[in-house]
Amino acid sequence: MQRLNFLKNAGLRTGRLLDVGAGGGEFTYLAGKTGFAASGVEPNKGYSEYARKEYQCDIKTGYLDNITGQYDVLTLFHVLEHLPSPQQAFHQFYQLLSEEGYLLIEVPWIEARDASPHNIYFKAHLYYYSIDTLMAAASQYFDAIMIDTGSNLKILFRAKQVPVNIRLPDTTSVAKIRTRLHQKGWLEYLFQGQGLLKPIKKLVERMRERKASAYKPKEILDQFLPISPAGRTVSVLKSVPRY
Repeated sequence: MQRLNFLKNAGLRTGRLLDVGAGGGEFTYLAGKTGFAASGVEPNKGYSEYARKEYQCDIKTGYLDNITGQYDVLTLFHVLEHLPSPQQAFHQFYQLLSEEGYLLIEVPWIEARDASPHNIYFKAHLYYYSIDTLMAAASQYFDAIMIDTGSNLKILFRAKQVPVNIRLPDTTSVAKIRTRLHQKGWLEYLFQGQGLLKPIKKLVERMRERKASAYKPKEILDQFLPISPAGRTVSVLKSVPRY
């Protein structure tokens, strides 16, 4: 819902939306229920089958290369850092988007304070991004119009009318990120990043998950949706804590 609100704050509430790397389909389902003509693609057969079974989502099992058609909005949540060629990926995104279409990308933020020093460089991540490097990777085809750094890095891009030459970060930006990486460490993580509180947060999450385990997945998602004919927002499951 935070991701959908991010789109709504940019004035995006309707249109054809494709979620790339859709996982279990939760975002695609909620996007479809809140105004978008939403579909997705997910390479993991277990996840994509789960999405079709539990949420009746239009999520295909496959890769980005298998997708055709035109979309108004593309979304990628924690996908780009796994792709071996970011520039090729941005070219594919550009081809899939309608004129002046929008691309929302969320990736781990290399400058975040709440990442454990043991987990800053995760083996499955081929790349890590700062604001400037993500904007640079997209610069040939997209302009950044909204940025959020609430732990992770979210950038909403708008497609250029005509592609241009890629614009690399300048030397000042490179020096800044080098300095920032040297600042990261255990003291920052434990205190500024609230790492000391993570065991408590994990315990609270597990308690909430136990309370929610009696409900079907779709029932849990439906609690966030406005369902009253009178236009009032009503929680379907008042006994399930909101996340």
